[in-house]
Amino acid sequence: MDTNASSAALQIAHTDLEDLELGQAAIRQEDLPRLLSLYAVTDEAEIAVSQALGRQSDSSGWWHEYADLPTRPPAGISERPRS
Repeated sequence: MDTNASSAALQIAHTDLEDLELGQAAIRQEDLPRLLSLYAVTDEAEIAVSQALGRQSDSSGWWHEYADLPTRPPAGISERPRS
């Protein structure tokens, strides 16, 4: 099944489905059972793990605590060591 057929079955835009599959967007909890069904995931353990991971995707990661840190070194400090 291609992305267009999958997105039509899920009733979402194909670009949204691509973002989900690439991990660039979080899945909505109400969409997860339909997505698992579409991809023929029937193992109860896999479904439980997927649901747990889906719930975790709503929370901030550990790195959000450090969002205020600079992403570049201070002026005068080289990004690469000199040889």
